[in-house]
Amino acid sequence: MNKALSVLAVVAVLGASFFAGQKSFGTTFEYDHADVIDAVAGCGEGQFIGGCTACGGCALDEYKAGGCSYFKNTFCTLCTDIKHCQHEHIRCTNRDDHICTQCDFGFWDVDCKACTVCHETPGLYEYEACQQDADAKCAPCTKCGDDEWTSTTCGTVTDSECTKCSDCDLDSWMTTKCQTKNELTLNDVDAVYTYGHDTVCAPCTKCGPRHPGFEGAMIYATQICNTEFMGQTECTKCDSCAEGQFISEMCEPGGIHDLGTTTLCQDCQERQDDEWTVFPCSPLHTSDAIHQTCSECGAGEYKFADCTGNSDTVCPQCPDAGDTLFLQDENFKSGLQYCKKNEQGQTETRCMAQTDENGVVSADSSKCGEWTDGVDEEGKRKPRCLHAHSGGGQCGEWISYCEEDFGGESCCYHKYPYNCGSITARERIGVRAGYEGETSDDFVDFCRVLCDEFPDCMGFEVEDGGNDELPEGPNALNGESICFFKAAYTQDPMHNWYGKDANFDCYSNTCRQNSYQIVGSRFAKTINYDVNTPFHKNEAKTVGDLAGR
Repeated sequence: MNKALSVLAVVAVLGASFFAGQKSFGTTFEYDHADVIDAVAGCGEGQFIGGCTACGGCALDEYKAGGCSYFKNTFCTLCTDIKHCQHEHIRCTNRDDHICTQCDFGFWDVDCKACTVCHETPGLYEYEACQQDADAKCAPCTKCGDDEWTSTTCGTVTDSECTKCSDCDLDSWMTTKCQTKNELTLNDVDAVYTYGHDTVCAPCTKCGPRHPGFEGAMIYATQICNTEFMGQTECTKCDSCAEGQFISEMCEPGGIHDLGTTTLCQDCQERQDDEWTVFPCSPLHTSDAIHQTCSECGAGEYKFADCTGNSDTVCPQCPDAGDTLFLQDENFKSGLQYCKKNEQGQTETRCMAQTDENGVVSADSSKCGEWTDGVDEEGKRKPRCLHAHSGGGQCGEWISYCEEDFGGESCCYHKYPYNCGSITARERIGVRAGYEGETSDDFVDFCRVLCDEFPDCMGFEVEDGGNDELPEGPNALNGESICFFKAAYTQDPMHNWYGKDANFDCYSNTCRQNSYQIVGSRFAKTINYDVNTPFHKNEAKTVGDLAGR
């Protein structure tokens, strides 16, 4: 009896301790007193009082701290905490051998040590992530060489990347250098975190309007284009020639691979006093000045304007019948149409320049001939030139350019080798009229001068002693010879000759017998004497009984 009470006392003490709240995450059961008593007599190994229930197992993050004997279940205790590890990932078999099977992010190993952070060390990156069973693996960021640039910067988990600097093509130049660490003045560590960029190139440009240095004036290459930094074609403004110079060689711009040359200048040729400039010398011209000796007005020309530095002497052709026939101007008589023409087809008229009160220069009059000494030292016509046969001679000898059978200073007189066939209006003996000539031609011209002075004189005749067989007579005319002046026409209305006496020669004044004028807008002419009428002795006739001298 006492033994049984002792057992119950022990059981009661243990039960009180059990139900007092021992720390355990195991399973507990409520037992009746009878159940405890029954257990003493009946529980086997692996059972405990409470109906002989199998001992419970511990959770994965617990370890068995006792129990599972007599009248208690397995006593499980939580594994010791590990920092940076969720408890469900802790494993242990006792209080001291706890390990972590899955640390929080950034920690590793069974004790959850902090993972190494590669990028916290300048110049490193993480090439293998931190894992439960291995720390993060670091590697140094790739360092670019001197001829490389950082195309990808070093990151937390990425390496830096380098690209080789490009070279410019042959026909291009470097506008920006490759941004290497040296160009950016960076150390190796800073360089892996700094972007660079590749070489920047631009096409070479010839020296010309498209070159950046062009400002409107011509330029030429003083340095050829190259692939180096700032290797663009270097251009310089072409030199300009100074006043008094011309361009002997043009500025050559050159090319991107060829040097140019600047402008070469040469002194202009100076103009002499007796020259005028045909082509001026200029700093903008590529040829020297061209000077020519000032022209002198030639035969059949008059000086309209003097030679100047920039223009030659202006010498218009003397007016001829083609210009003046219908003007009825005494200075340009109709007889000029019988003036000879030279090889160039120009009429051999002669004239001098005159200036009116308004300063207008024109030809004074046209003659078909010239005096051998009719101009003074100033180039002006000598006044009152008289023939030597009339007591003159101060102007030399008169040279006539009239066609054959025509005479007079304006070729007004036409020779017919017979008499005029009209009444003589007046007559003059040579010596009595002041004749001082020597030849027959002198006497005929003396008579012509006198006829010009008589306003009604239509012609004159002289006795040359001709006959029907030889109308050109042998008489040598002299001071005793007579001029027979006519005041009537020497041809009939049908242009037949009145005279038929070969003993005389008739000189008809065509300028007075014929007239040319402008009527309204029409050119009109009255021809009373046709110089083209053929003359034969059988065709000549008289004007009734009035024929004679």
